[in-house]
Amino acid sequence: MMVGEEAEEAQNIFCMHLAGVQLRGGTGMPGRDLREMNREELAELLFEKQREYEEVRQQRQFVLQQTGRHLPGSERKKYDLELEELAERIDEIRELLQSGDSQRE
Repeated sequence: MMVGEEAEEAQNIFCMHLAGVQLRGGTGMPGRDLREMNREELAELLFEKQREYEEVRQQRQFVLQQTGRHLPGSERKKYDLELEELAERIDEIRELLQSGDSQRE
């Protein structure tokens, strides 16, 4: 992909993000309690959430570095809130994995 195409793709992703479109497919098993998951499922979800966190962090960084593009403070806060929520979820999953407090081993 050429640099111009990467910038255009990033801008499209950012616009979808602002519009509230779900960018990532599986966000964990909706409606399912983490304590019902076995260790393998928790480890898979942890990996997914860590990847999702990194993607959002990179998107935010890329958009903020765009020269000539102003990002309103409210949009920065949206990124920060999403990162904070993902970090909390990651911590919750890690705690369950460390404590062994899942339904099945």
